[in-house]
Amino acid sequence: MVAGTIAHLQYPVGPLQPEPYSEEGASREVRFSVVMLGSPEQMPRILEELREGADFEEVSMRYSTDRRVLDRKADMGFHRWGQAAPMYAPVAEKAFSLGPGEIAGPMHVADGHFLVKVTDVRPLDFKNERRKVEKALAAARDSSCLAAFLAPAG
Repeated sequence: MVAGTIAHLQYPVGPLQPEPYSEEGASREVRFSVVMLGSPEQMPRILEELREGADFEEVSMRYSTDRRVLDRKADMGFHRWGQAAPMYAPVAEKAFSLGPGEIAGPMHVADGHFLVKVTDVRPLDFKNERRKVEKALAAARDSSCLAAFLAPAG
């Protein structure tokens, strides 16, 4: 089974510099899976398995040491640009630089050593996004009006 293209692989693990913001990133969502290790010792073995065609998700379930990754079966779901927690933003930002099936890493980020594989990319529906923003703004306005109405007269 082909696991995808291994792109941007390098060793040894070093700190990852975040990708610069791109307007292009704001127009899509990226779904990705990860392998997360507490230390980099097993990374060469994992990389070799992936080069030989091992399934990324199966490899992640065998080697990942983080319960959050294991609970999600390596699938981190769809992310929008800037949506990831700040400490894991470099992983998501790296995913935005890849195409479906591509794998990047290893990366030392926050509390782990990561490989990331993009599994899907989809465009954002801006009409739907506009409705969500308008709804959120209306709710905030209504909440503010209610708070002002309920405030004691002074």
